[in-house]
Amino acid sequence: MKAAASISLLVGLLLAMFNMYVAWQHNPQCEFHCDGTINWLNWFGVGASWLIVSSLVIFSLTMAGRAVWFKVFKLRSDT
Repeated sequence: MKAAASISLLVGLLLAMFNMYVAWQHNPQCEFHCDGTINWLNWFGVGASWLIVSSLVIFSLTMAGRAVWFKVFKLRSDT
């Protein structure tokens, strides 16, 4: 379980960093930076939302896949 949590956080962090980069490059209507000022709250909000959502989804899929994996091999070993 620790490995699944670590991997999901790492992948979530990579996805969050990528989306923060895209948001920085796109920067609609000076939402994240404009004229030398940086709006940290909006920019980190993008990263935090991607980190939380993607980590939870990846962790849930990993744990569900693990449960199915063990269920399948438990059934095979019983027969």
